[in-house]
Amino acid sequence: AVCALAAVAAAGLVPAESAAETQGNDADGKQAYISGDYSYTVKADGTVEITGYSGSGTDITVPGELDGHAVTSIGSEAFMENEQIKSVGLPDSVGAIGSRAFSGCISMKNVTTGNRLRSIGYRAFYDCISLSAMTMPEGVASIGDSAFRGCKSLTAISVPGSVERIGSYAFSSCSRLEDVTLGYGIRQIGKHGFAYCSSLQQISIPDSVTEMEAGVFYWCRDLKTVKLPGGIERVEKEMFSRCGQL
Repeated sequence: AVCALAAVAAAGLVPAESAAETQGNDADGKQAYISGDYSYTVKADGTVEITGYSGSGTDITVPGELDGHAVTSIGSEAFMENEQIKSVGLPDSVGAIGSRAFSGCISMKNVTTGNRLRSIGYRAFYDCISLSAMTMPEGVASIGDSAFRGCKSLTAISVPGSVERIGSYAFSSCSRLEDVTLGYGIRQIGKHGFAYCSSLQQISIPDSVTEMEAGVFYWCRDLKTVKLPGGIERVEKEMFSRCGQL
């Protein structure tokens, strides 16, 4: 035990006892640590996943390293329901944003990501009602279910062709979303992917898309023009239901 504590001290890792009590160990039994305003765990490859933020900052730049370890992911619920944050800048090293990571951050207006981002998790930005700007770099492979659901201030989004699947309800209820660009390479759009996007007037689906699930554009009341992909074989139920202007 003495040797273990010495090793922890030498590595500059301070056990986050309070964080561990609140969050518990993860599925692998990893210890939580604290560095400044951040709590984190060390992954098997020696990199860091941020698990919490205790600071009072409004414009946050997440560090690329904590105690000498590269920050490569934002863990589940790490910033969830933080009502003070107005902007977040993520370092290039971050490749994953976990489920509900920023869910309910109602004051957050913009997020800047690095070019190594690969996945955006389930409800990652759910109900971020002030979010108006989010740029996804080429290389993102997945957008989780309800990832941006309820982002009522989001007016434009460009989804790169590296995304294999846009999750169910991913952009649902983004009521001010007007400009959507979908890159060639996307293959699937999940159920109700753009449902209730009441300001969307036109959209072009790239020919790479082979599957669109039920109700993708359900209740897009201002939608007037849609270009469907040439390889689509089936229009699922409620695909354009309640699209009175189509």
